[in-house]
Amino acid sequence: MTSSSAESSAKPARRGPKPMLSRAAVLEAALELVDASGLAALNLRALATRLGVSAMTPYSYFADKAELLGAMVGHALAPLGEETAVASDWEEAITGAMRGLHDALARHPGVVELIIAETHTQGLEDSREHLITILRGEGLDRTRAADVLRTLTSYILGYTLMSRLRPSTSHDSFDDGLAMIMESLRREIAAQ
Repeated sequence: MTSSSAESSAKPARRGPKPMLSRAAVLEAALELVDASGLAALNLRALATRLGVSAMTPYSYFADKAELLGAMVGHALAPLGEETAVASDWEEAITGAMRGLHDALARHPGVVELIIAETHTQGLEDSREHLITILRGEGLDRTRAADVLRTLTSYILGYTLMSRLRPSTSHDSFDDGLAMIMESLRREIAAQ
């Protein structure tokens, strides 16, 4: 090894510009902020402070707050499609999707506010349509399938809100409630 190559390898690495954040890192920070302080606390300046970047940096990832909110819902609920993809029947698919929604909201309870505020994402709409299609395949018409899905979703949103207000709520009570709703749905489908 020559002395010049030894010198160049001994030099400390030159510090360049601070690496850019990933879009996922920005979304995670936004979700943490909403989870900790609620939707009202979320603004791009507060997000920038949480990330330790300039106030304008979040604008390089999202055009505006509406785009950020939609991306937050999509990011938090992204695993939902995985729950129905491996299901062997309608009941497993619906139950899996509802447990997946519950688990996602348990990780990011602030997303409940985003859903209630009617923040829509294509991924959430695709998941909803997929579940309606599954229920229609069991003989429910579109209106009834949408009503069933709305009932299940309302149960999970309400349960998440109550769990947030009363942290001592047992996870078993979630499973009990879901089982009751699914039993009613099972009887309805069997009667068709």
